[in-house]
Amino acid sequence: METISSRRTFLKRCSHLGVGCLLLCSHPLPAFQEQTEKKDDPPPDPKKLEYCGYNCPDDCEMRKASTGSVEEKKAAFDKWKWEEKFGVEFDPDIVFCHTCKEENKPKNITIQKCTVRACAVERKLESCIECQKLGECQKDLWTNFPQFKEHVINLQKKYIEATGKKLIKMG
Repeated sequence: METISSRRTFLKRCSHLGVGCLLLCSHPLPAFQEQTEKKDDPPPDPKKLEYCGYNCPDDCEMRKASTGSVEEKKAAFDKWKWEEKFGVEFDPDIVFCHTCKEENKPKNITIQKCTVRACAVERKLESCIECQKLGECQKDLWTNFPQFKEHVINLQKKYIEATGKKLIKMG
């Protein structure tokens, strides 16, 4: 029998990782190791997902650091390894996250460097679940986190099944 984790369990696990972790961690994402969708979950709405298909939780540590103390910002900076990954020194003014779709807010370094976001924005997609080439896409997010990619592909299947919408062709 297949193990089914609820969406709440999945999101709770993801909240410990935060949006930046998807792009920056070098180890598997524990939140996606056992995650499966329930058949009665509502179909995904691309407008409510981040460009990659992630659903950023409100209690994400990076988002909390956005309005937190210098110590909280430093802890998030260290956890997401920005100095190691991007070669930037700690500055409390650069440690924030407003999610990748928040148009009227500045983007942190993780979001600025996200190739998946750049692709979706360029192609005017709400989320990668609308893209016909998702299954073949080899962007770093997908190659670094194949289980997350599989989760997003499953979201895509559910989206197509529920809405009957055709995927957007990418040339």
